Amino acid sequence: MGFLDNITKTINHGVERAKFEAEKFQKTTRLQGEVNEFRRQIDAKLNELGQKAYDLQRAGQIQSASISELAAAIDQLRSALVLKEEELKQAQAEVFVESPPAAPAPAQ
Repeated sequence: MGFLDNITKTINHGVERAKFEAEKFQKTTRLQGEVNEFRRQIDAKLNELGQKAYDLQRAGQIQSASISELAAAIDQLRSALVLKEEELKQAQAEVFVESPPAAPAPAQ
């Protein structure tokens, strides 16, 4: 019976290990999802804060050299974006123009 006991212990150990790993994977996946959600919320709030700071700086309600520099950089990027969007519209509006068929060569 020693051989069967060893096999049973080995199988039980494998089952316990598989169960542990499955539970660990489930737990870490859930926790990673929660961590990612907190990061997403932080990013959203930082974006909101940045937009408010930009709006207040543009309205002259706050004065900060670093915010002014960032606002100017944003304005430059927005201008470049408008130009690039126009370029994209023009490229999308282009149509293929077929060249006229070549005239047949005169017979000799």
